[in-house]
Amino acid sequence: ADPPSGPAWTPSIADIQTMQASKLVLVGDSSQEQWLSRATLPAGRVVDTTLDLADRLIPDQGGITHSHGPDGAHSHAAHASNPWLDLELAAALAKAVKHAIERLGVVDAATLDENLEVLTDELVALDEEFRALSRHATDVPLLAATKDFGYLAHRYGLRLKAPKTDSGNRSETIPRLEQLWATYPARWIIWPEQPWGEAAARFRERGVESIVIDPLVSTPASGDYVSVMRQNIDSLRRTLDQQ
Repeated sequence: ADPPSGPAWTPSIADIQTMQASKLVLVGDSSQEQWLSRATLPAGRVVDTTLDLADRLIPDQGGITHSHGPDGAHSHAAHASNPWLDLELAAALAKAVKHAIERLGVVDAATLDENLEVLTDELVALDEEFRALSRHATDVPLLAATKDFGYLAHRYGLRLKAPKTDSGNRSETIPRLEQLWATYPARWIIWPEQPWGEAAARFRERGVESIVIDPLVSTPASGDYVSVMRQNIDSLRRTLDQQ
């Protein structure tokens, strides 16, 4: 199964059956997967890839995220979504996936090591690009249409604000964004997909332009994680070039 992750998602019976028949079920962050407490899955087959990253995960801060995050111990509440938008965490998640697959014994360990090394090199290069680019964005106020981008803002020091709640209801998103913009007049809004309906036009009338950054909550229609993150870098670069 390749579902969108997050507390709002509930697997169908078919999804559960697919997972029950699987040798391995990888979870991006169990605090986001409320359905796990209600599903009956084979013991030992569910692997939370963030388990060893507890001290590096950030709590859901009600939509306001910035460069340094909270100090001290983290809350036990649900974490922010999509830790893979932090490229350093993405490399750690890839390592956790590799170890989980390795324990199955179905893939040669040397092949896994080689593939992980290639992927890690790509992720390190992407992380360096994001960090270099973000140095020019530390004073650029940004809005986000959804709460998908907390880790991106946290890792790369973006001045990003999003609505405190994210119901997934598109009709509610625009009024919440307009209300937030009234107190935080950013020039750019980050969307997880192409802005729907007349959303982009309504904000353009206020001098606010739109930028699309794919948070990769599911398998992309084309390409892969690395290629989509490169597209995200290009989108952010085009935005900053217009400052």
